[in-house]
Amino acid sequence: MGRLSHSPKYRWAVLFASFFSFVAFAFVFQLMPSLLTNVGKDFGVNEAELGLLMSIVMVPGIFLALPVGLLINRYGFRLLGFLSTILVAIGSLTTALADTFASALLGRFILGVGGAFIIVGTPTVIPQWFSREDLGKAIGFFGTNMPVATIIAFPTAAILTENFGWHYPF
Repeated sequence: MGRLSHSPKYRWAVLFASFFSFVAFAFVFQLMPSLLTNVGKDFGVNEAELGLLMSIVMVPGIFLALPVGLLINRYGFRLLGFLSTILVAIGSLTTALADTFASALLGRFILGVGGAFIIVGTPTVIPQWFSREDLGKAIGFFGTNMPVATIIAFPTAAILTENFGWHYPF
């Protein structure tokens, strides 16, 4: 059995928490494609500006990936993971409450900052909690995060937008 840095007692809970935080980010990230037509009409913006709204989420990750990795090495992911999930929630709320295109961009940017921590940090937790023999199973489960979030986000966004408007899914 491979050497672990943590007791395996809570390993599945840790894996689920990592999975859930990634799904929470990916869900909100994947909402936007279904909502672009409504958002564009509401804010009176063109396709290029809507493309910016989609891509602004990934911009923080480009610049924060290495610093986030260094912070996680130094402080661990427990606190940083909690803060990143809070940032995802704040970014989602800011987007949901957006009454201007600029405030929607800000919300998506905040979402991206939290997402950068989640994308870099959550995979680092798994090898700390799982033995070498169980690592493939754990990574396999964790790797379903984006497909699960996408499958849930698209119909959820459509249903909620149809009934309550594009702000509601966030």
